[in-house]
Amino acid sequence: LHPLAAIIGARHYDVEISRLLVTVASTLKNHAEQQTTCLTGLLEGLDRGESRALDSTKGKESLGHLLTGKSVEVRRLALRVASATKFTESKEMQAVFSKATADALDNSQTLEARITAIEILASTSGTTLNIVAEQLLDSRQPSTIQLAAIGVLATKRDVDITQVLLSNWDGSTPAVRQAIIDAFFGHVDRLPALLNAIGNGSISPQALSGFQRFQLLEHPDKELRSRAQRLLANAQQLLNPELVEKYQVALENRRDASHGKLIFDINCASCHKVNSQEKLVGPDLSVILTRTDESVLLDILQPNTKITAGYRSYVVIDNSGRLYSGILASETETSITLRSVSTMTKEKGQSEVIEQTLLRKDIDVLQGTEQSLMPENFDKLISPQDVADLLAYIRTSLGPVPSTRITLFDDDFKFLSVLTQGTGQATLERLDTFSGISALRISPPQRYSPSIPGWNYAIRENPGPGEFRYLRFAWKTPDGVGIMLELADQGDWPPANSPVRRYYSGSNTTGWQATAVSSEKPVEWTVVTRDLWKDYGDFTLTGIAPTAMGGIALFDRIELHRSLENTQ
Repeated sequence: LHPLAAIIGARHYDVEISRLLVTVASTLKNHAEQQTTCLTGLLEGLDRGESRALDSTKGKESLGHLLTGKSVEVRRLALRVASATKFTESKEMQAVFSKATADALDNSQTLEARITAIEILASTSGTTLNIVAEQLLDSRQPSTIQLAAIGVLATKRDVDITQVLLSNWDGSTPAVRQAIIDAFFGHVDRLPALLNAIGNGSISPQALSGFQRFQLLEHPDKELRSRAQRLLANAQQLLNPELVEKYQVALENRRDASHGKLIFDINCASCHKVNSQEKLVGPDLSVILTRTDESVLLDILQPNTKITAGYRSYVVIDNSGRLYSGILASETETSITLRSVSTMTKEKGQSEVIEQTLLRKDIDVLQGTEQSLMPENFDKLISPQDVADLLAYIRTSLGPVPSTRITLFDDDFKFLSVLTQGTGQATLERLDTFSGISALRISPPQRYSPSIPGWNYAIRENPGPGEFRYLRFAWKTPDGVGIMLELADQGDWPPANSPVRRYYSGSNTTGWQATAVSSEKPVEWTVVTRDLWKDYGDFTLTGIAPTAMGGIALFDRIELHRSLENTQ
């Protein structure tokens, strides 16, 4: 019903809108939930394009019935429909607005009554609403009242609302500031005012998320895009390795899964699922069971590094100038549906997954992005211990799942301490990586350990749970003559005169026999995937020796896989 009513509203055909109102007021008169669904969809559609007066007599009569119905929610939505169809200019409606103004500003009223009054004011004139909203955005007002006022302002198309939104920016809390920024992004006509505020120092560029910066930096309007590029040139922050290390150290602490659930519910639950949550905006978190905590941590701190297939975000501008964003939930020949998380919340800590269906004929711009909808500033929202507890909760909730892949090294600074032998040096390379923020840097000849704690990985032809067959890694040696990776079996290295469990590329200057991957040394990052069982048969991997020949060698994302399906 919701998308159907939205399509009717977006078409702006008087006869269709009238028929819908008649149906909602009569056929569904004893079904408030269905009435609410239809009116919500109708409003969503009416908001696309220019408002038009409702001419149909039957439509006006039906709207009048809805305005006096029993359900408070239906009356509230009917008021907004009345505004969108220019049915609010009667004396009776003006009396309703006067009472709503008084109730919204009355601190003796309950929060629920005040919020209802604020929502009624969404149907009044912009001037009246702006005067009331400026008072409601005072920092002495409850945050729920401020958020409700911002939510109503965001529905208006008047550019004047930008001045009201910024009337108390300095005194606004982070949640209110976020809602204000989101309101600016509700319509393309508000973006110049946002850039003005950034340009004069009223708003810091850091107040924008990475996704919002993308919307400005890649905006189809050339002049707006050029201004954004000048103002936001230095806004992108690189991930600080010291910050990552601080979070990695916390992973060694004692973890509290119950506290992790609280962190998940506040920060993650609206976008991701653990077990049964539906309508996702983010990927299913069960994938983390095959990855190390360190690599998952990087996804949290730097979400734009890797976008999961199916969760690419899109920006849409319709032909009335309204902005939409979200993942592509579904599409048909005539429409697309975007799924996103609503930030215009009535209660602190609450959020809602919403879907918006747009007709293709109403779309002016449709642009895919490489930006995640996930916030970039999680280090400001959750502490290192919070992340450790969060991962404990997710892993506990998902339960044991047989791993089809295990990561031996990827951004884990603790890996340096397990390579306990060899006259070479092992360090982390920050400037030249294949993935993440660091690679393993080895100076000639080697750094190794035949028995690494926790390593007891069986290599088998038909691997079962906890067993593997394939090795995948990335390596390079820009100034060396060759590069080698050697594998230990139950604490033992292969004999020097046997090529088993050694891979090399370039020139082998070690004097040990080894399996050649390539006669050319990998000057650039090169991914190698090998069938360990086919090459060497059954064995148990317990240690590793990354080896440099004639110059520095770099290794990154070293993994074991059960099947080739997981090596892409």
